[in-house]
Parts: sequence; C-alpha cells; structure tokens
Amino acid sequence: MFGIISFFLNNNGQYSTDDGTLTAFFNIVILVMTACCVFASILTHKISLKKIKLMNNLSDKLKAYRAMFIKRFALLESPISFGIVVFLLTANLYFLSYVVLIIILFILFRPTKDKIVMELELDSKDKNLVDTPDAIVVYF
Repeated sequence: MFGIISFFLNNNGQYSTDDGTLTAFFNIVILVMTACCVFASILTHKISLKKIKLMNNLSDKLKAYRAMFIKRFALLESPISFGIVVFLLTANLYFLSYVVLIIILFILFRPTKDKIVMELELDSKDKNLVDTPDAIVVYF
C-alpha cells in the first residue's frame, strides 16, 4: 500500500526532492542492503533449520519453523521499506525494481505443506499427521 501511494505521489509530481546526488548514493546503499538482507535471510534459515530438525516433538518443530519464517520475512521486508522510501525521495523507478525482486522472493520462499515436510524431514508418522485435515498439530 505504501509503495502504491508513493508511486502515485511521484507520478503526479507532488513529491520528489532529488537533484541527482541522492540517486547515485542510494544506488549503492540499496544494492548492499538488499544483498546483505537476502544473504542473512538464507543463512539464518539454514542455521535455524538445522536446530529445528533436531527437535523430537512435531508441535515444537512447527512452532520453531513458524518463528524462523517470521524472522526470515522480517529480514526481507527491510529492503522493501527502504526501497519505497528511496523511490519516494528520488522518483527513480529503478528502486522499485528491488521491491519487486524481494516480493518475488517472498513468493518463492513461502512455506507450503510439502515444503515444510521436505525441509523438516518429517518421519512417516508426523507426515501423516500433517496430511490429516482434521488433526490438531500445534497448540498456540
């Protein structure tokens, strides 16, 4: 929503303060920030996944998996917010390309039932429990 509002503000010429120096500076900053956040997201995912696989209880595994994804998506959300703010300041659509890239990563990284079963390497008992639609797997 913030990105859409920023886009329309800049298209109408109502908000842009760039004299060219901001764009040059933020080109480097957003590239580094996006790369660092994506790398940190992937690294923390791998490290957390190793710890989660060692857990015995399915409910604990799924709670930890959910927490891991919240942290992962929070890391990925930072360059989105920053990219939108920089676009608002510079009116350069280039910065929205980073937003689109991260949104694509959100879609690719989204947890699905099959991905959860595969990543957690669930045994057949736990897999059957996850596949049962009426089963209560996690208590919050």
